Parts: sequence; structure tokens; C-alpha cells
Amino acid sequence: MTPEEAQLLVNQGAAIDAGAAAELADAVAPAGAVVAGPAVDPAAEWMFVPELVTMVVTIALPEAAPAYTPEAQHMLATKIAAVAEKRGWNGMSSSPEISLGLASVAFAMPAFMAYKARQIAAAEAEGQGGATLNGKPVINGGTDGDR
Repeated sequence: MTPEEAQLLVNQGAAIDAGAAAELADAVAPAGAVVAGPAVDPAAEWMFVPELVTMVVTIALPEAAPAYTPEAQHMLATKIAAVAEKRGWNGMSSSPEISLGLASVAFAMPAFMAYKARQIAAAEAEGQGGATLNGKPVINGGTDGDR
């Protein structure tokens, strides 16, 4: 047995042990051959950004949901991936600031929605003789009365 044949057997055994029977053809490539890895969509690593943006926007504006299709999300992730490659970023691990910013927006969304609901209620109350200040409806906060 030649050293090349021995190496092929070792590669086959390693592929089988790793449960990579589908990649067996790659494991038995001739010694010295360059084997390409599986095709990876560069946008996949950045899909969390458009998915989170979609979630936040559609909570605030449900009527906008039809515009946020998976295809539109993928297009945005592709653009983000191009910038990330140019800047040397590699997803969540190299840009925790992006993740923090997006997570903070999602975290603050319920408070924004509650505030918006109070604005709507105050505007409706104004039409029924509610309190105004400088021509704008007053939004009372909490249960302790007018502020």
C-alpha cells in the first residue's frame, strides 16, 4: 500500500466517523487536491437584522407587513453582507453593537406602543372636551391624575 492509498483510507474513515457520508467524495480526493467547501450564502449570517427590523416595524405598523417578504429580507441581508465583507465584520461575533441596538429597539417597542395608544386616546378625548395644552392634547401618565 502506498502512502497516498493509506491517506485515502484514513480520510474515508474520518468521514464515516464524522457521519459525513454525503461528503465522502470530498474525503477521497487525491492527495494534494484542493477541495471546495460547501456553498454558503453570505447573507445567511446577517438575516437576523432584517428579521428583527421586520418584527419591529410590523408590530408598530401591521399594514406594512406585506412589504417585508422573505425575498425583501434576503435582499437587505445581501446588502448588509457586502458591507460586512468590506469592513471585515463576521456577524454577531464581531458586531455586538449592532445586535445590542436592534435588541434594544425590540425591547423598547412595547413602551412606544403604549405611548402611541395614550396619544390616540388623548386625541380622542380632546374631541370630547379633554384637556389641552397649547392646542395639543395632554397625555396623562399613570394613575395619579393630571400632570
